[in-house]
Amino acid sequence: MDCLHEQDDLPPSQSDNLGRSDFSETESIDKPRHLAVGEVMKVLYEKECKRLGVCPVGAFLRAPGKASVELRNYSLGPKGAAALAVPLLLDSSVTSVDLEGNSIGAEGLRSIVGALLESNYITHVNLANNQIGHHGAQMVKHLLLGNFYIVHINVSENKFTDIDADIFAQVLKENKHLKEMILSKNDFGEHSGKVLGPEIASNDSLELLDLSWNQIRGKGAIAIANAVKENVGLKVLRLEFNGFGNDGGSAMGQALAGNRTLKELDLSNNRITDTAVRDMAAGLAANDGLEILKIGVSSFQLPSPLALVEAINRNETGALRLLDLKDVCVSQEFLNVVEEIQQSRQFKAIYGLKSKIRIIKPEFVGAVNPDGEETTAPRQVDDSQGESGEGDRNVGATVRDQTDKNAAAEQTNDQSRDGDESENRAVGTLAASLKNSEDENSPGGDSEDEVNQKEETEQNKLNEINDSEQDTGRESNVAKETTEKNPDGIGIENIGKASPSSERETTDSPVSEREVASRASEREVASRTSGKAVASHTSDREVASRASEREADSRASEREADSRASEREATSRTSEREVVSRASEREATSRTSEREAASRASEREAASRSSERDVVSRTSDREVA
Repeated sequence: MDCLHEQDDLPPSQSDNLGRSDFSETESIDKPRHLAVGEVMKVLYEKECKRLGVCPVGAFLRAPGKASVELRNYSLGPKGAAALAVPLLLDSSVTSVDLEGNSIGAEGLRSIVGALLESNYITHVNLANNQIGHHGAQMVKHLLLGNFYIVHINVSENKFTDIDADIFAQVLKENKHLKEMILSKNDFGEHSGKVLGPEIASNDSLELLDLSWNQIRGKGAIAIANAVKENVGLKVLRLEFNGFGNDGGSAMGQALAGNRTLKELDLSNNRITDTAVRDMAAGLAANDGLEILKIGVSSFQLPSPLALVEAINRNETGALRLLDLKDVCVSQEFLNVVEEIQQSRQFKAIYGLKSKIRIIKPEFVGAVNPDGEETTAPRQVDDSQGESGEGDRNVGATVRDQTDKNAAAEQTNDQSRDGDESENRAVGTLAASLKNSEDENSPGGDSEDEVNQKEETEQNKLNEINDSEQDTGRESNVAKETTEKNPDGIGIENIGKASPSSERETTDSPVSEREVASRASEREVASRTSGKAVASHTSDREVASRASEREADSRASEREADSRASEREATSRTSEREVVSRASEREATSRTSEREAASRASEREAASRSSERDVVSRTSDREVA
């Protein structure tokens, strides 16, 4: 082990005191006047390492007295952290401590926190990836609520869960001096978002918050977005790899419309959808403070990036200078708008591949397409020529040809409908009357017997109409036969006395025949239509009945699922309370043991000092004698 031994330069009495000293005793050691402060820190550190049986870190020994202590990934462990706490406690020149990746655990963190609580100079602390867990979270809270000189804290990748979110929510509520907090790469979930959201909204001193690489989604994501809407101090918010999805993204878009202080927002890898992008575009159109927006590696389609840059272009007072759409495919129209923005201000866009699909935009958002559906996004047309100018020129012609074909087909359909309109008018009227009568008589649904009775009544009416029309047809046929047999009126008595009405009836017989045939065909079509309508109504009722049964079953399953979820939540809360109770009991026991250990140490120290005084007294007596 390559260790320095500057303690040989000290007087024997002071060297022995350093060898026997513990963590509390080092405070009373006088610094040797012939050594610099850095050299004294080296001596103290070596002594503590020797006492605890650990090897000193060469990086600390080679650069003592520096303002920043950077010991990343040195595997210090709990004892190594305890040895380092002694020089940190006494060195007033250190302002930054970086102990990331040293696996110090909760035990080692206890020594570091004890030193940091006594320091008025250290402002930046990095304790990331040290496996401190729930007990470590409580110690961090004790540190941040007991030392307001710390403005930057990094406790990422320390296995914090939703239970620990309440601890950090209390820190945000009571500490109004902290500027930057990094809580990334932990196991915070939906509950954490709901707990942290209100405290973020009310904390105006925090400027940077990193919650990336967690599992905040659903209502938790919405709570974080609402906090952004109300907060007036936060400048940088990192939320990548959380799963905000559609709800969280839409809520964040609405928050951007009302926020004026946020400068950087990272929502990459959050499964942002097209609906959420629409809301975010609306927010960007009204936001004048955001400078950096990152929403790359998401699941929205080709027109969404175009909507974003168009909103940025419309906002003349906007401050956005970087749009990061990493691995997102964009169109040529997107690139054209980006160039237009760059002509008027500083702007940069990061994106994935360029697509050969061109976008045909509607005249306005919410236009109605030929199918009668509302258009909420630009349409896409495949540009087979890729990026060449020829393909660009052919797009307009292709669209115009397709439009002409659609117009010709529509005109043909109109003519066909005009031809069938007169034939179907009577049928439609009869079917409508049948439907209205059924709706009036059975508002809540008819039984099968009532439906059969109504069908029989309608059939009887149709039969009566058919009989009357057949009688009229026979009379007209008889008149026609008489006219054909006696074209000159021979053999017919009282020919001169024939009434005008009989003459008109004989003359109009061909017209009546056409009317009778037309009415018969109408009755036949109406009969078929009524049968189909009745069958359709019956099938509709059966479908409605089955749908109601399915809906009842679905509601029952939902109630059962809700009941099970509530039971699980109650069980989870009970277990959480038990865990917290046990943790508090362990903490109380630990504190008691610490007090006992401290008391024993003080007793030993007093005994040691008393024995030393006795030895000194005896020595002096011998010298006097």
